[in-house]
Amino acid sequence: MAMDKLSVFEAKARFSEVVSRAEEGKQTVITKRGTAVARVVPERKRRSERWDRSQAVDRIVEFSKTCRLPRKIVLGKLIEEGRL
Repeated sequence: MAMDKLSVFEAKARFSEVVSRAEEGKQTVITKRGTAVARVVPERKRRSERWDRSQAVDRIVEFSKTCRLPRKIVLGKLIEEGRL
């Protein structure tokens, strides 16, 4: 079932499939006369169920290795300026 967009008519006729896609973590855009008017998305889980903090930290560390800032950032200064 490869559907990212459905017309209102199609979505109504295939509603159980749209719900099944949401359960699988996929979203479906509903269109009316070719214009997107709604989106069916998976229900968000509680924060503690959505992610593992240790995995998040690992991902942040890996991401930080790929980022290079143009200059030295002083967090204390940014806090004093109200920018953080």
